[in-house]
Amino acid sequence: MKEMKRFVSLLVVLATLAASAAFSSSVYAEDAQEELPVVELTDADRVIVEKLEAFGAITNEYDDIGMYVTRRQMVDIITKYLRLQVSGTNPTQSPFIDVSVKDASIDKITALYNAGIITGDEALKFHPDDNLTYDEAIVFVVNAVGHKLFAAREGGFPTGYHRIAIKLGMLSNLKFQSGREQIPLCDVYKLLESAMEAGAVIPMNFTDGSVDYRVSETETFLSDTYDITEYKGIVTGNENTRLTSTLSNLTDEQIEIDNVVYDTPGYVYATSLGRSVTYYLRKTADSDFEIAFVEENTKVNNLTKVDSKDLVPDKTTSNRIYYTDENDRERHISLANNIDVIYNGKCYSGYGKIENVLPEEGYIEALDNTGDNTAEILFVYAYKDIVVNSIDTYDETFTAMYTNEKFAYDFQEDKVQFYLMPENKRIGLSSLKQWDVATIMESKGSPKLITVYVSRQTVTGMVDEVSTDLGYLIGGEYYKTSNDYQGGEIKAGMSAVFYLNINGKIVASDRGGVTGTQNYAVVAGLDYNEQSVVSEIQLKLFTQDGTFITAPLKSTVNIDGNRYTTSGSGFENILKVLSNGSKNSEGNYYIHSAYVVRYTISDGKISYLDTGKTGEEGKLREFAAGTSFLLRDNGIMRLTTNDAGTKYARYVPNEAYIFLTPGEGKLDETENYKVQRNLKANYYYRQSGNYTQVIEDYVVYDLNSSDINVADVVLLRGCSVSEGISSNTSKFNVVTKITNAVDAEGNATKKIYMNESESVIVSDKVEYRKGNDAKYTEIKPDEISGIIKPGYVIQYGTDENGYIDAIDIMTEYNAETGAITPLFSSSPIGDGTDGYNKVMGVVSNNATDKNLITFIDGSGTENMVYTDSPSVVIYRPKTEKATTGDINSITVGDTIVVRLQKYVNAAEIIVFKQ
Repeated sequence: MKEMKRFVSLLVVLATLAASAAFSSSVYAEDAQEELPVVELTDADRVIVEKLEAFGAITNEYDDIGMYVTRRQMVDIITKYLRLQVSGTNPTQSPFIDVSVKDASIDKITALYNAGIITGDEALKFHPDDNLTYDEAIVFVVNAVGHKLFAAREGGFPTGYHRIAIKLGMLSNLKFQSGREQIPLCDVYKLLESAMEAGAVIPMNFTDGSVDYRVSETETFLSDTYDITEYKGIVTGNENTRLTSTLSNLTDEQIEIDNVVYDTPGYVYATSLGRSVTYYLRKTADSDFEIAFVEENTKVNNLTKVDSKDLVPDKTTSNRIYYTDENDRERHISLANNIDVIYNGKCYSGYGKIENVLPEEGYIEALDNTGDNTAEILFVYAYKDIVVNSIDTYDETFTAMYTNEKFAYDFQEDKVQFYLMPENKRIGLSSLKQWDVATIMESKGSPKLITVYVSRQTVTGMVDEVSTDLGYLIGGEYYKTSNDYQGGEIKAGMSAVFYLNINGKIVASDRGGVTGTQNYAVVAGLDYNEQSVVSEIQLKLFTQDGTFITAPLKSTVNIDGNRYTTSGSGFENILKVLSNGSKNSEGNYYIHSAYVVRYTISDGKISYLDTGKTGEEGKLREFAAGTSFLLRDNGIMRLTTNDAGTKYARYVPNEAYIFLTPGEGKLDETENYKVQRNLKANYYYRQSGNYTQVIEDYVVYDLNSSDINVADVVLLRGCSVSEGISSNTSKFNVVTKITNAVDAEGNATKKIYMNESESVIVSDKVEYRKGNDAKYTEIKPDEISGIIKPGYVIQYGTDENGYIDAIDIMTEYNAETGAITPLFSSSPIGDGTDGYNKVMGVVSNNATDKNLITFIDGSGTENMVYTDSPSVVIYRPKTEKATTGDINSITVGDTIVVRLQKYVNAAEIIVFKQ
């Protein structure tokens, strides 16, 4: 993965003589305390590490650049900094009495000593494992870059070194108060980075043979040691666009500065367009130049960012953009006469009027790259936010939730890029997921530059407050909605998963997706006491985890969207709601019938309850109730009436919580409560052999009216269970072609081809039928081609040799009209028939987050679930080819033929794409 270069310019603050004096006098200060302070690191600290590594000046092996540095570690750093090759010199004598000739660092210590960069104390000790001080670090670095002579001329240690360090800008932004303080690694790196710009030291020969030195006015330590030279310029092109053209043919490891293209190995400068930068050119082995590092000149660049909602397009002219600031005061941005407009990453010379390119949703950035308070470049970021619903990796398209709008791009012609935020990581279309928030920025004209920023940031919780100005208070923070928000009205007391775009705005909300902070439970008991000072209500809950808890209500609690307080009349109102208004003979409220609630606990107290009041919009709503039902394994909970008038229901596996409870009057029999997340049996009502006897009743709660017939909670009272299931092992596929073949005995036969990985020889005798209700007819292999055509869906069995000996023709396909005709007879999904059911229809929704497909067949809208990885075959009638696909390949409008395993679970799916 390529590294994205951040642009952080160092703030250079010249040290004053007063600072120098303070630094010098500190040499005689008391020793630092043993407890060293923790170093607070900044982005600027980390960027210096990147810069020095890019130059090859350091190899940072330390994860913590806030660590304190020993003198031995400084020897290693300086040796690398000077590019000294000292390995294997094996000195026979150590320059210091406290450094053995067998010391691991003896080669480096000896080399730096011989070069005059380090010296010991009066006792000829080096103290290699003592922490380095700022004073000592300055000596290391000044000597390393060759300015030791000039420091001596200025007075030597410490004053002369301080004066040289000030001239070289080395004392700016350090974290010291005293020169004798111990120095952290981040400040060592700052000293090294500043000293890079020190003038190279040049020897001068005099006539008497003596040698003097001078500082070069053209060469620096950086250029002399690393062959890297510093320049300044304007970035005129990057991987996406150039200021001189609409698109760019540069790679992501190239950059154009002042119209010259340079390679940038290992670095990406996609956000640098138009900026005034300092860039460093490294001479390569073939005498060419490449970029070693680029940093933005923040003293020159002035960037004004304005959100679309604050723009005043009506007042905007060709040389001014008007907007309102945070205090609602009108401001304006001055524009240069020849301003470049970058609209969604693409440069335009004929953009028309400025007011016509301002975004309705998005923002602008006006860049002044000369420091004259006039913007030379205008970046316009106009986007739309969508929530991803389905992804078709075969067609290279994806659709939007709620609207089903399809986004199809020409991946050959257009430049399409997907980035996962906030990591800014490049991803492909196949990495998209349902409920991803996609912020789409699309340039105009052709070819297009389409950038899709993908956010998976969510906030789960309850809305505590709604503010016109601030937005929605969720979990202690305010969130505003995007202009493209969809998902229903957001109200105080509502709990949901809120999906955020790259700017942290809410794009959608999903009440049914709340997990963790909200849970389900059966109310098993009510307890309360009312005193003059303290009023407390406690609920005994049998939770979705299958455990009992007793929790009090908070003094202020949200119940069914209304706020109640336990003081005054609110106390009585809460009791009426929680007990359904029932009192016993003593006049106390009590729970006379178990019911399901959805609740939130914070700080050990219940702060939120939905109690399932019938007809309340947006709350837990009673969806169905009765004593006659049929409940199927792996289905959707939905009340349906069959021809005999029997009601039955289906539920979503892993989505529904099934509470099995004792009947009325037995709420204290807590051992009889049970929660089943996955029902492993088929549940019938009064059916022979397999049934569930319901003693009292059941209640199904539907949480979200936008989800078709999907139940989340089922409450069963006093039921018993018995199990039963049967299966069928025949195969299911779509025919792509039929060819002549020879079997193992050399007999002429046929071979039927299906998807790309399957072809099967036909047996010498084969039985076939068209549809489930027909009788089998025996035919010879030669007759197969007259009965089956490409596009037919078949279900087939094989003999002991693996040859096809039985075929059920499930659908016919008319190549001329494109009509697909089902030949099987199909009862509604989950009709109780053992084995495999077959269904066919046109997809209206593929909710991959719920493993749920909704489709339209001859009798109306149907729903079905699928396994984690059902078999999916994609058939293209125009090409008569079939390929193995995945569940993301199924999109709205596709015709599907499905074989259902265990009654309602979609195990094998044939997808027809026109």
